[in-house]
Amino acid sequence: MTTYALHPGVVNTELMKHIDATIMPGATWFFKHIIAWFTKDEEQGAATTLYCALDEKVSNVGLYVFFVGS
Repeated sequence: MTTYALHPGVVNTELMKHIDATIMPGATWFFKHIIAWFTKDEEQGAATTLYCALDEKVSNVGLYVFFVGS
């Protein structure tokens, strides 16, 4: 059994629609127009987890994966 610690990066998901209510009013606009340029879509965000789960080259290797893919 191999365990991994990973961080997919900032992924633009539906959770961001609640950012005005949880952070501050206007945060949704800022996220959609500024931060979104630096985020990944859901498929790109899942790539890191899938890489660790499916690629046999990383089995038995201890690593922290932050970003995989484009």
